[in-house]
Amino acid sequence: MFNKALPIWLENKEKEKNIQAKFEADFIGEECTILKITGATFYKVFLNGNLIHYGPSPTAGGYARVDVIKLDVNSGEKNTILVEAAGYNCYTYAAVKQISYIQAEILCHDKCIAATGYDFTGYFVASKVQKTMRYSFQRHFTEVWDMTKEDIREAVSIQKLDLKYLERRAPLPDIDVEQIKTAYSKSEFLYTENDWRISSLQGATDNIGDEIDGFELNDIVHRPIKELSNFNYNITAKRVMLPCGLSEGEFAAFECEKNTCGMINLRYKADGNCKIIIAFDEKLIDGKFDYKNWETFNVIEVNSAGETNFTNFEVYGFKYFAVFVVEGTLEIEEVNVVKIRNPIKNPPKLNCEDEEILKIYASACESARCNSLAIFMDCPTRERAGWLCDSYFAAQAAYTFSGNTYIEDDFIENFTLAKCDKLPKGMLPMCYPADHPNGNYIPQWAMWFILQLDQYKERNKNVNIEEYKQLSYDLLKHFESFENEFQLLENLSGWNFVEWSEANAWTEGINFPTNMLYCHINKIIGGWFNDKALITKSEMLKRKIIELSFDGKFFRDQALRNQDNVPILCEHISEVCQYYAFMFEIADRENFNELYKMLVTDFVPGSENWNNIEKANAFMGMYMRMELLLKWGHKDQLLKEIKMFFGHMSDITGTLWEHKHMTNSLNHGFTAYLCVLLLEIFNK
Repeated sequence: MFNKALPIWLENKEKEKNIQAKFEADFIGEECTILKITGATFYKVFLNGNLIHYGPSPTAGGYARVDVIKLDVNSGEKNTILVEAAGYNCYTYAAVKQISYIQAEILCHDKCIAATGYDFTGYFVASKVQKTMRYSFQRHFTEVWDMTKEDIREAVSIQKLDLKYLERRAPLPDIDVEQIKTAYSKSEFLYTENDWRISSLQGATDNIGDEIDGFELNDIVHRPIKELSNFNYNITAKRVMLPCGLSEGEFAAFECEKNTCGMINLRYKADGNCKIIIAFDEKLIDGKFDYKNWETFNVIEVNSAGETNFTNFEVYGFKYFAVFVVEGTLEIEEVNVVKIRNPIKNPPKLNCEDEEILKIYASACESARCNSLAIFMDCPTRERAGWLCDSYFAAQAAYTFSGNTYIEDDFIENFTLAKCDKLPKGMLPMCYPADHPNGNYIPQWAMWFILQLDQYKERNKNVNIEEYKQLSYDLLKHFESFENEFQLLENLSGWNFVEWSEANAWTEGINFPTNMLYCHINKIIGGWFNDKALITKSEMLKRKIIELSFDGKFFRDQALRNQDNVPILCEHISEVCQYYAFMFEIADRENFNELYKMLVTDFVPGSENWNNIEKANAFMGMYMRMELLLKWGHKDQLLKEIKMFFGHMSDITGTLWEHKHMTNSLNHGFTAYLCVLLLEIFNK
């Protein structure tokens, strides 16, 4: 994959946590010049001072996907490539933990004119404070910067790594800039004495050890979240044009056009030494950042003096951000958001004149752009992780937009290459590339991988399903160890997930939604490999599920054993259980017509009918319902419900949310599936 380049890092720093490094090379290029590059975690590439790329495409441990970038060089003149990279060396859901390295070479007419290990100079970025808090349990470290410190030139060493190189098929990210010309609010803040500890994030601060890499709290000097929690302020709609002067105890808040993902760029002039804290979030609650309910430390500290042009390193998700001046005085001259997104600039035009539907469609497209950068991610905020099941929905949208499976090719390949020693034999990781040192997994997500794979082989006609035979049968063998006397799954280990609702509290014992899914994957795998025994087993499971779960009106969610070890059907009934039944062919309209009609008419989102039944949440009940309504031909009702369920999301953030209420992520990858539904309704 590389002609000459070798993997390098700053000497003796390849295993350190949270190291920032730069690698630079000059070259004389022509129009055909390209850059090949890969690395351990995340990097930015600058050509002659301009940001041109953010990478890499994450993949399995021991492998490296190589980005290939055509360079728009100054032909016949000296050009400079600068790579700024983070060496994190910690467990996350956003990438696998591995020794830090960068490997890159510049080619012209297939001749290598600069390569790491030969021509790149290394620098330690001293302005990046090393010992900081984790950003979240799922991602790396918070950013604290001291811009008064200069980069330090250091020796680089060649890293002896046994890497296997892979092609990056996913498109390169689109980089564009939103210039913000006014402050949404300018006001004062006062110091108070609040408790800065956030219960949802204490695991990422207090439980540093074998499973949560990081720095001990006592070793961390800079704690910007503690300072933010002690600010008493209100963000009011009082717009101020830039440039904007701020003194100690003042802040300026900014609002993006819509919820997005990227980096914050500030150009300002400080009068002497200055300390600012940048806070950011997808929403404001009562005019403030809702830090007490954060699942991430959405704070950046910057110390500087004089003229400063600051851009943070990581990609975050946000709609609002604010600059609090803790020490000193400054004038903010320019504010930009550097957006890093999938290059879906011209999605298929929706043949629709309904303005509300068009707004929802645009919001789904924006959610897709933010969450399909190189893999299918859940959100650009707390995780940036490639989750199964989410990907079942996101992959359909990606194919609808592009007509190809390039992102899905890489995504599927990552899971087939995954090596997670703490997981049971045959089980797939719940998200990947990621680390799972605690051995946690979602058994249902491995089944959704089979569902996605069944669609993937139709989207990509080059797929040879025989290549997945061993994986499929290893997975079934794992589940067989949990089968009871009816061959139903009972007391599955791991984190069992049915839906973000009370239905998820009923997974102990015999969980019928899970068994409906299990029945279906037996049928799928049996069909792939002409395995009549699996097809017969699927038919038997279907009959047993109906016999044990259906009470004559609804499918119930759970059965638990009594003192005589006999499974007894519980009272619990969820809306989503009914959708599992129809989606996975346990029920059909002919034999369960009354239930079908009730689902269509009585379970409209927001309905107060059947209050004894646990109502579905966005994920995944609403998505299953929408798929079924389309399949059943209820297009007008589907459109009505899409407006009811998603209209307010589009109005508030311009993206679609993880839940039906404003909690957790407000920009989620699986929501792009609405594009598939809407295009099916209006364009076919």
